Amino acid sequence: MPRPRLVDRPIDKKLSLRTSIVKEIDSQLADPLTGKPRYGAWTELVESLLHKWACGEVPEVHHQPKIVDLDDLM
Repeated sequence: MPRPRLVDRPIDKKLSLRTSIVKEIDSQLADPLTGKPRYGAWTELVESLLHKWACGEVPEVHHQPKIVDLDDLM
């Protein structure tokens, strides 16, 4: 029997993170036998954090654009 189609299909997104953060998360997600995060661990972590944020369980993050005065550049 064929497996059912995914209703909520995944979409690839590109994301850049600082090396220190990646190393820390990799160490937290590491499998004791292999020393590496198991397949899909990063996806599960990011999806759960984004879901909590979307549901309002995590405070909203607002990016404040940096305003540069032209006089400071000269």
